[in-house]
Amino acid sequence: MTREGDGKLVNIAVEQAQAGDIVGAKETLGSITDVHLLRWAWITILEKRMQSGDLEGVKKIIASFPDDSLWAGSWVWDLVLTLANAGDFAGAVDIVNRLTEPSPRGFFLGKIASVQAQNGDYQGFEQTLAMLFKSDPGRDVALAMVAVALAKKGEGARAYQTAAQIEEVIFREDVLGGIQLNPARG
Repeated sequence: MTREGDGKLVNIAVEQAQAGDIVGAKETLGSITDVHLLRWAWITILEKRMQSGDLEGVKKIIASFPDDSLWAGSWVWDLVLTLANAGDFAGAVDIVNRLTEPSPRGFFLGKIASVQAQNGDYQGFEQTLAMLFKSDPGRDVALAMVAVALAKKGEGARAYQTAAQIEEVIFREDVLGGIQLNPARG
């Protein structure tokens, strides 16, 4: 099929998905030969479903993919935040765990954990942070996000304990200094 023909199929599939016909959209997209258009179509469909509030539908569609090549991208940040802010921490973590690219993992888990900390779910944020190994590149950032969230919540002692776990010395001192500059109840 030509790129123009694939483009028409993308438009049809997006319309089908917006009308709630995901099965029909999948069938239509199955005829697309241009991988870039196919990926764009799925990301568009998933973003629109997320924006409409159909988080369960988004998770089901993502679960149907064999890998993250058709759906992963910058919009995942919004999806993870939306799920976490909706209180679906397990769903947010599941999305993060499906990503094959290791670099954003720590950042995403840190954001989930910071929302949990803001909500006072201390056991939850500790469990989320425990998913990161000391060698994970985003671990320090995740710890910093949680420490800042705790400090803003007025949990100075807990924020300090969390920030003290940061491995990178200069980064840890910056975060700890920020907590000390803004003392909170602890």
